[in-house]
Amino acid sequence: MDKNLSNKKTLINFKAANDLLITWPSTTTAYIMQKPSGYVNQTVLSFDTKNKTFKQFVEGSGLVLKWDTVGYYGLLFTVQNNGSTSNLKLINREAISLGTFPKITLPEKCVFSKKTATLYCAIAPALTKGVIWPDDYYMGAFNQDEAIYKIDLQSMEAIPLIDKTAFEIQGIDLIADESQLIFFDKISGNLYGLKL
Repeated sequence: MDKNLSNKKTLINFKAANDLLITWPSTTTAYIMQKPSGYVNQTVLSFDTKNKTFKQFVEGSGLVLKWDTVGYYGLLFTVQNNGSTSNLKLINREAISLGTFPKITLPEKCVFSKKTATLYCAIAPALTKGVIWPDDYYMGAFNQDEAIYKIDLQSMEAIPLIDKTAFEIQGIDLIADESQLIFFDKISGNLYGLKL
């Protein structure tokens, strides 16, 4: 549909469970996935909007997928060993790994720059042990302090912007001119801005 909500066109109709998540980073492809759980194997489907076809994109446990605004770079979080071992990869549109992050976080704790191949992430010094990822995190079973890093997506070099682990960050984002990061600290309940 257009901005006036006219010229509506149905791409496809299908019945789905109410726990499905859909991301649509480009005009040609949408990604459909279940809410993540380290307890079960899951599949992310890609939907080609032109040809109206589904295909398997990735498969694994604890799948969390986040794309940049144009669908060129993706962050793929997966777990093994019933959620106790986690992995975060930078992938492309074909699900090919472009790099693996040595320090792991959940994709929603990251924000892509719209101007450069840069990623800003809230990362804990080490993931909390003895929990099932990402289930226990989403249920609020524990808290963990995090630092903020700027990551160059070409070299995968990570530079700490705030290296003290003083926050548990939610809702990290960039303001429109990308001169500041804004984020909510779950522990204090405060909203912060960080000049870049």
